[in-house]
Amino acid sequence: MASTVFFWRIPGEKNFANAEYNVAARPEQSAPALRDRRLLWFVGTSAFFQLSVMIAGPFFSIYLVEQLGASTLWVGITAAAMPAAGILAQPLLGRLNDRFGPKWPLVVSGLIFPVAPWLWMVASEPWHIILVNAVAGVLWAANLLASFNLLLEIAPADKRPSYSGLYQAGMFVAAFVGPLAGGFLIAGVGFQTVFFLSGAGRFLATLLLWRMVSVVGSGALTAEPRRGQPAAAQT
Repeated sequence: MASTVFFWRIPGEKNFANAEYNVAARPEQSAPALRDRRLLWFVGTSAFFQLSVMIAGPFFSIYLVEQLGASTLWVGITAAAMPAAGILAQPLLGRLNDRFGPKWPLVVSGLIFPVAPWLWMVASEPWHIILVNAVAGVLWAANLLASFNLLLEIAPADKRPSYSGLYQAGMFVAAFVGPLAGGFLIAGVGFQTVFFLSGAGRFLATLLLWRMVSVVGSGALTAEPRRGQPAAAQT
């Protein structure tokens, strides 16, 4: 309720500069979102990544308590490690996004992401998960920042609401299916196998995004900084 009060105080559209949403649609902007192959590949690979996360994500805390013997205090401590690491990493990640564009940090973090569930497989003490979640916190911070900015680059200015809606729909479908599939798989093959599959799925989803999602000015993944663009502060 308190956050809603603050949100309510944000100035309405009449006080915003709406130029980018009122621009005349160029020919390449006129097609519906469902006909934009870049968007469809971005949504598909992102949903696949989310599905891979969600087959394991809801069950990490159960594993932490049942398999590693963690107390409720340890559950809280390990959970806090993830956002703490993300906070510390965010300024650097913002500068990297400004310098190289959103696709580069999204792909690099996605290729490293399988390390997180695979480290769960070898953890033997609750305190090990502090380190695991610290790594995951940095990777999630990079993923969320870059995904949002890549969506903005793909979407024409006058179609950002519909593009964003399609992207969010894909995420929600994956978040719905993932826990159901994960619960079924864990009952059949156990935690360790599902953690492995989660990492493998994240890696494959990132490879597909790298190959299939092109961005104007950054196409193939390179570590070449953008030129001719002023640095902008990330929020």
